[in-house]
Amino acid sequence: MKTSRIILVALAAIAAVACGPKVSETTRVKVVFEGEAPEAVKLSLPAAAIDQTVPVKDGKFQVELPTSKTGFASLQADNMRIEFISDGTPLTISISADKRVSFVSKYPELSLNHRHEIFKQAQADHRNQSEARLDSIQNAGGDSEALNKFYEEYRTFTKSFLLNAIHDNNDNVICLRAIDRLALFVTDVQLDSVLNTLSPEIASLSSVARLKINLENRIQEADSAKAAQPAQ
Repeated sequence: MKTSRIILVALAAIAAVACGPKVSETTRVKVVFEGEAPEAVKLSLPAAAIDQTVPVKDGKFQVELPTSKTGFASLQADNMRIEFISDGTPLTISISADKRVSFVSKYPELSLNHRHEIFKQAQADHRNQSEARLDSIQNAGGDSEALNKFYEEYRTFTKSFLLNAIHDNNDNVICLRAIDRLALFVTDVQLDSVLNTLSPEIASLSSVARLKINLENRIQEADSAKAAQPAQ
């Protein structure tokens, strides 16, 4: 009897997963202008060779895009450019009257857009906290030991945060944003090692392949220069 109950519970769990939300091959995107709306917007998804003008009716429009998690899609409206990820989950983009943009994913647990917003907000929060701490140190006289400690802790936290972001997103475009920033904090050898952890889909992108070649060339040049130096 007990065994039968366990089997039933397991089957129910499997059924729940099967019926739960899934990443689709297309992304339904709804865009809402809460203030004055343009007559049309330019929609672009380079990974799918999409570059078109979409009319705006009654302050909103809806499109369906092929899912592509290795690059950003974008909307160009007047002087605004809004980036998002066609991640295979329904997305609503709202633009307020004062041009603030918000993203609402129907399935945040699956959404790369939701994950990207968390990534951006975490960086903004750390930047604000760091600026406040730096101001405090400088207002107190800018002690060199305190400043050195601040910069070392800033670099350590930032490197760790970005490396974790790359690890967790090594198959999607979020890792590319993290790599761009990580390059400011690590050596060529370290960055080249990070590129070796990327998924084949990301590693094969032309931008990543070019970066890989440039890094390998610089590493080789540095090794050659070091070998050419006379022994001490």
